[in-house]
Amino acid sequence: MKPSFYNVSMRVDEDKYLLMNPLFGSLDEVDKEVIEFLDSWEETRDIYDSRIMEHLIKRGYLTERSDDEEMALMQKKCCEIHERYRHCKHAIIVTYDCNMNCAYCFESGAWSRGLAWRKKVISKEQVMRIFDLIGELNSEFPHIREEKVSLYGGEPLMAGNMGIIEFILEKGTEAGYRFDVNTNGLDLKEFAPLLVHYGLSPVRTTIDGPPEIHDKRRTNGKKGTFHDIVEGIEAIQDSKIEIGIRVNVDLDTIKYLPELAHFIQEKGWFDHPRMRFALCAIVGCVGKDIAVPSLSRIIKEVIHLSQEHPLVRRFRADWEGTVRGVPEPNLIRVMMNGVPLVPRSVYCEAHIGLMGYDPHGDVYSCPRFVGHPEQKIGTYIPLLKFTENYERWQNRSIFTMPKCTACNNSPLCGGGCAHKAFLETGDITNPSCKAFNAFTKHCLPYVYKRWKGRQPTNSV
Repeated sequence: MKPSFYNVSMRVDEDKYLLMNPLFGSLDEVDKEVIEFLDSWEETRDIYDSRIMEHLIKRGYLTERSDDEEMALMQKKCCEIHERYRHCKHAIIVTYDCNMNCAYCFESGAWSRGLAWRKKVISKEQVMRIFDLIGELNSEFPHIREEKVSLYGGEPLMAGNMGIIEFILEKGTEAGYRFDVNTNGLDLKEFAPLLVHYGLSPVRTTIDGPPEIHDKRRTNGKKGTFHDIVEGIEAIQDSKIEIGIRVNVDLDTIKYLPELAHFIQEKGWFDHPRMRFALCAIVGCVGKDIAVPSLSRIIKEVIHLSQEHPLVRRFRADWEGTVRGVPEPNLIRVMMNGVPLVPRSVYCEAHIGLMGYDPHGDVYSCPRFVGHPEQKIGTYIPLLKFTENYERWQNRSIFTMPKCTACNNSPLCGGGCAHKAFLETGDITNPSCKAFNAFTKHCLPYVYKRWKGRQPTNSV
């Protein structure tokens, strides 16, 4: 009998810890003495309360298995989960061009490829080829509910793209596909009738603060864009479309969150049944130097603001890195709702079948690497053909990265984001630990204390 290799303890209050074991799906709130007992097992195992010992054995924190046996069991469990979730998620990169010029854009590093490369728009022939591919690939996973096809860019919803967007929606709908879109929102008002007609949902856009702050960061090169985006949101808010609004924050702009929160409250958007708001830290850019703030400092500042200004809590802040489309622990939900803890062997959909098709005939697995051919996973014209990168992206997991294999935290974070790992180390096959460490150090204890006080946590 010994403590499990996959025991993880996180301090959430002065003498309180969350003890968890992703191999057995366990998470318990324990006192400091339980952690000390497990940490000093060889000295204390013969003198500890037998009832507590029985509970620790039942929950998987004490085991007869060796570390190697536990690792093999974890890999088997994760492979079974992985196969259940494996699917194809498709995105059409309409163009790399954009009608805005945001200083922190993570795609801007690819613009050095030239104006003609950037402005190329996907053709009708390419669209029809993509729809054929989607049908072929989706047929490989009949047990998985078909995902929506995402419209992506660059900026897909530019007025000049109206014709190709209408073609995509018309032909895709005829083929039985549904759509969502990521847009800067600048021309959203012009596209509103088309989006409503085809039931495209959700629409995800960005507001980066009150007008005077947003307009400094998200410009069309001539003027600010805040009011144009707001008008676009208003044009679809009374439809059945779900609207996701992202707020990109850094250490210079985060202090304006209370002002933005009051604006949203006055618009009645926080209580709108189909609108959601999320805080996101600025990410880095491949090929261009962009200042990226410390996530720990961002989280601490958001916590401070939410204490001073309760309305800030209405923003969802997913510092844990939960990703739609993959199994994930979601420690906050496990802690608050008592659902089983699920191990996570990969970080996101990029490693289980995300396919992004661009106007140049290339296929990408990660939205943050689109436009960087050195990271493309294949081509789709005339036929789908994968490069060796495909295996690198699909095989990236906690079992192929040595640092993760030796880390008991890895089934909780999935090895972290490949894009961040590349920016930090120059290689996607390395892990990225900073974001998860910041979450467990700052965010989890804050949410725990609010939860124990039975105050509405909402997000932050």
